[in-house]
Formats: sequence, C-alpha cells, structure tokens
Amino acid sequence: MPSLVHLPAELRQRILGFALPDVHTICNCFSREVLSLLHINHRLRADTAELIRHWSPVHYLSNAGQLRSGALLHSYSVNDQLYTPTLQRICLDLFHDADIDDIRYTCHYLRSNQSHPEIIDTWTDAVPALPIDNISEVYLDITPAPYFRRMPYAHRVFAYPWLKAQRVRNFLEYHTVDVGGLILKIHAHYGDRIQVKLTGTLHVKGQSYIDALRRWTGVELEYVGFWITNHDARFAKIGTAVTQVVMRKGLRSRLTWVEDIKWSKEARWAYAKVADSGEEQCAINDLKELAEFKMDGKKDKIKFAPARPERRAFQHRVASDIGGLKTESEGEEGERFVVVRKVIEEAGQE
Repeated sequence: MPSLVHLPAELRQRILGFALPDVHTICNCFSREVLSLLHINHRLRADTAELIRHWSPVHYLSNAGQLRSGALLHSYSVNDQLYTPTLQRICLDLFHDADIDDIRYTCHYLRSNQSHPEIIDTWTDAVPALPIDNISEVYLDITPAPYFRRMPYAHRVFAYPWLKAQRVRNFLEYHTVDVGGLILKIHAHYGDRIQVKLTGTLHVKGQSYIDALRRWTGVELEYVGFWITNHDARFAKIGTAVTQVVMRKGLRSRLTWVEDIKWSKEARWAYAKVADSGEEQCAINDLKELAEFKMDGKKDKIKFAPARPERRAFQHRVASDIGGLKTESEGEEGERFVVVRKVIEEAGQE
C-alpha cells in the first residue's frame, strides 16, 4: 500500500484538508494543527501551504478589541513565502469574558443590574469594524458561561447554573434587547446580505430565548449550536473521590466501607459544585478526613478550616450520608467553618 507522500498531490491535499480545523481562535495567532502539518516533511509542507490559501475556518473572536485591531488573519511563512487563510466566516463569542459571579447572581437572584449589558454594548459599538469583503457568514456564540468554564471540553458545561433550565433563562432573558440590537446592527452593516446565525451550547429549554430573539428582531434566526439536557450534561462525580479515598498507593485501604455508602443526590451535587469551582482535591481530602474521623476511636470532634459556602455544604452533606456524625457551621461571615462531632447514643437506646 502506498504511503501518503506517494499519492498524487491532489489526493494528498484532499486528505490533509480533513486535518485542518473548522474553527480558529483569533487570540491564538497560528493553528496548532496547521503548524504540525508544516513540520512533517518537505512534500507535506508544500501541500499544506497550498491548502492554507483555501482554508476558511470560522474565525472566533473573544472580545471586541480584536475587531478594532484589524488583526484577524495571520500569514504562515513557508519557504520564504506568505500563505494566508481566507476570511469568510466570523463568530463573536459574546460571553467569553463574562464574570462568573455576575452570571451566578443573575441566575439565582434575578438582579438585572448583575447581567452583562456592557459586554454586549462593546460588541455592538465594534460592529462597524466588521470586515465586509468576502464575508459569507456571521455567528454569535451565546453560550451563557465564560470561556474558562467551557474548556477543555468543548461540549461540556460544568458550571452548575447552566444545568438549571430556569436559572439560565433568567440570565439570557436579560440579554434579549441588547443581543437583539446587536443582531439588527450586524444585519444593517451588511445590508441584510448576511444572515446572522446563533451557536454555542444551551440547555434545551433555552429554546425560549431563541424564540424571544426572533420575536424582538423580526429575524428568522437559526441556531446551529449544541443542545444539552440534564441527562447529557457531564459533571464531576463523587465516585471519583471515593476511589481515591479507598485506594492508597495502589492498595485498598481500611476505608473500603466508603464504597458502600448510598450517596444522596444533595451530596453528589455538592461534590460537583466544589469540583467545578476548582477545589476537587479539597473535596477528596474532606471526604477522607471525615471517613477517618468516623473510624477514629479517640477523637470526638474535628474542625475544618474556613471555606466557601459550596465546600461547607459538601462537608455537611457527606457527614450526613456517612452517618453517626452531626455538623454545624461556626465563625463570622467570611470566616465560617464546619465543626463535626460524633453522635453519642443515649444509654438504653437501641
């Protein structure tokens, strides 16, 4: 069977074309996939250079400043010649730089002043800087989460508000007017030659937001992103913590009984939220400490260090599921911590 380099040039380039990504993030000047192809050998380097001329990925913009700078395309230097991709498709990632706490407050407490109109206003002000020549498609990524909460798993949504259909609608509904205004301004910029499309990742019940945008703009908007359900959404599972607690240096420890605990929904969800906040190892340590305390015949009380509400909630839930333990929070606001005591059976009580 002939190797890739021995195939006809047209066939080689067609095969290599499948390796080029369909999305290119503007903040990353050069595509890692393209750079890899350029460093295989001389023949494939020449083939890749020709492909770059016709490569037209969706160029993702993470902030309006990238539009104003005008530096949307970067040329690849191959054998002292410059090869530049084609700019035909653009995507504005509306909430890329959103503040996670502001989104949480809006989702939970319905405070309109905690939404992000200033981000959308910045995009709207930058619309005149959108290139016109050769542009065929403009996308708006309306994923209601900052970028760092989406990666490295493109189709996963970890942050817990996004899994709650009503809460995420609260946030999105505050952005019906400003996002709708952005859509209309883009249409006017291109003289209605371009059909704006919506993309990103939304809960299935986010369809009501798409419908609201259609009504407000009078435009038949198409959503081409990903839909998720509570069943589809993936989040950290407490079983991960149990495995690490039970296994020690590859051997099963004396805490194997933890595997038999029937974890409540509240404990599983509390673990997911702590892990989502970047403190998964802390949650694992908390579980281990509670399990060891349960088996320690000498201690009757332990005190955890001050922690955020999500982690304290996890400590309460785990202690409850382990059984034979009671918990309470102590300390001033901002320095509150959990104290765990063993339940002392009264004399004569079975």
